[in-house]
Amino acid sequence: MSRVVITLALAASGLLAQAPTPGPLIRLYPVAVDASGQPVTDLTADDFKITDQNKPETIFAFRKPNTAAAPKLDVLEFSNRASKTPHTTVILFDMINLQDSDRQESWKALDKALPQLESGEHVFFYVLNLEGALVPVHQMGVPSPDDKTWHQNVATAFDKVMKASSHARPVQVGAEEQQKKTFKAFEDLANTLSVFPGRRDILWIANGLTTVSDPKLTSCNGDWVECALYVPHLAVTLANGSVAVDPYVLIGSVDANVNYNMDQMALLTGGHYYSRQDVKTVVNQVAQDAASSYTLLYDPGSDNWNSKWHRLHVTCERKGVKVQ
Repeated sequence: MSRVVITLALAASGLLAQAPTPGPLIRLYPVAVDASGQPVTDLTADDFKITDQNKPETIFAFRKPNTAAAPKLDVLEFSNRASKTPHTTVILFDMINLQDSDRQESWKALDKALPQLESGEHVFFYVLNLEGALVPVHQMGVPSPDDKTWHQNVATAFDKVMKASSHARPVQVGAEEQQKKTFKAFEDLANTLSVFPGRRDILWIANGLTTVSDPKLTSCNGDWVECALYVPHLAVTLANGSVAVDPYVLIGSVDANVNYNMDQMALLTGGHYYSRQDVKTVVNQVAQDAASSYTLLYDPGSDNWNSKWHRLHVTCERKGVKVQ
């Protein structure tokens, strides 16, 4: 038996989920894999168990991964069978949260790796520059003929953006401003991603995360989620858009505290933390996880919407299956 642990704030307004009777439902998107890391897509609702603050919960609704492709149709033939839902990924090259010594090497590695992607379809690319502005390299918007092939010719546009930012980080951007600009970029991307169907991921290339404690808390015995500034707000925004953040250290090293914070960002949003894997593998893995995720819904009950953080445990009872 394996377990995935999630921390959520159940706000009285029901911000994290809106649903019909019996009340606001919590939605969870676990991914099940076997011992070799391959998706397991034939589980039933009875295979999953949910506890909220150690209290067992009843699964109200359940959906398996939609991995089946639509059938091939003859002329004038149509089908109401749902096809595999596309998955949208935004690659965010975050200069603010890349150390100066690692920025250029990460840029070179990504410059070389992007053309190796199998397809650029449903993949978009942005740079968060040192001033905290989002600069599109391949922008989300109306579909265009180059959506499948843009990554093959991205080097010139990417290099132009990077060379325009080949200066030191502005001294006026302190730790709180740095965190605020980073979270604002996540929210802006999530709001744009919300028009796309299916799950959406932000593959966040960085090698650090500056965190600032909430000044309203004179002391905090909780973890990063509870104590850091702006984190609860970010969690609600990303959850509303069904957007996961996948931290990705491409080049360089991170210390234990940074590693912890980036891993917490992944857990907070339903993403996965990647380190030093090649870009093609990571992009494919993110898409595979999205396509292989189950949907679990449960009703926490009106008494549980108390504006406090709840620790949820999701377990799978089938032997040899791990839950991510």
